[in-house]
Amino acid sequence: MIRVIAIDDHELILSAISDELSKHPDIELVGTADHGLKLHNLVREKLPDVVILDLSMPGEVFDPITAVKTLLQEHPEVRVLILTGNIEPAYIQHLVNAGALGYLYKGDNFAQFLSQAVRTVYNGERFYSPTVMNIVLGKGQ
Repeated sequence: MIRVIAIDDHELILSAISDELSKHPDIELVGTADHGLKLHNLVREKLPDVVILDLSMPGEVFDPITAVKTLLQEHPEVRVLILTGNIEPAYIQHLVNAGALGYLYKGDNFAQFLSQAVRTVYNGERFYSPTVMNIVLGKGQ
């Protein structure tokens, strides 16, 4: 069983994540949060295998790059999957360098790729949704 937590400031996105992952008996959503600042406490409490993390949390003082680095220093066994609307190439590179194994663009119908992405990063491999893959390969948006 792959244990997953999801952090996103949009309730609709958290609901979509929950609905999609509930279709897969090998994946269990064990916790959610609506603020990035809850990331570390939720990881300590729920001990997930995979963290699905949004980057943009309005009104918060939250640096996702530092958060990913710190999370992986404290919990190197956890895999990070970014789920965001931000596809700025430099940002993608910084998060990959920080240790995120997956990067899903919300505009790529993320629900279609979510379970595959969770399984892939859980296995220690990289997963990028199509738009992100094109950026990583230098083909633009």
